[in-house]
Amino acid sequence: MRLQLGLFIKGLGLTLDETILFWKNEFMKKMDNDKFEKHYAYNIRHMFGKEGKLADYKPWSCNKVIN
Repeated sequence: MRLQLGLFIKGLGLTLDETILFWKNEFMKKMDNDKFEKHYAYNIRHMFGKEGKLADYKPWSCNKVIN
């Protein structure tokens, strides 16, 4: 679910920094900054093609979301 929503937010045109800030504001209600950086920030950077295999992922199509 986070992948789908994260790619949707990216598709809206938010930058990497804006997306990290959005998720940080949500997750920091239940965890500290260190845990967020260790467990979630990498995945956000990965979606934007800045980590891992450097693939720039696109938002899911409506058909993919429905099915």
